[in-house]
This record gives sequence, C-alpha cells and structure tokens, in this order.
Amino acid sequence: LKDKCRQKLNIEKDTTLIAYFGRLVPQKGVHLLVEALSGLTELNWKLLLDHAFDPQDQYATRIQSLIEAGNLQAR
Repeated sequence: LKDKCRQKLNIEKDTTLIAYFGRLVPQKGVHLLVEALSGLTELNWKLLLDHAFDPQDQYATRIQSLIEAGNLQAR
C-alpha cells in the first residue's frame, strides 16, 4: 500500500514523506512543523497537508506564508 501511494504521488523511495491530516488550527502546531522543515532543506523530504487553502482563514494564510518564506512550495 505504501509503495502504491508513493507511486501515485510520484514520491521516490528515498524521500521522507511527512503528512498532516486533520484540522488546521494553531493548537495542532502545523506552523512549528513548517518552520522546522524549512531548516532541513539539505534533506530529501516532501510534506503533504490535508486541507484546502481558504484565504479567509488566518491560520491557513499564516501556514502558506511560512511555506513561501521558506521557499518550500515544491516540497
């Protein structure tokens, strides 16, 4: 199952896959995860966030800003 998911998402076997599924609220600390990952650019990883971006949601906007500031859009 894992290999099929990686193949479907076009993620290589040597890539660490980090995924967050759940409500996107500050108490969950997704901003901390994104901030930490922005310091790990030399490692091969991908981040999957399970949410639809809502420009009216201040926390989602904050997460998007952190992703852009860390130049992590491709990850």
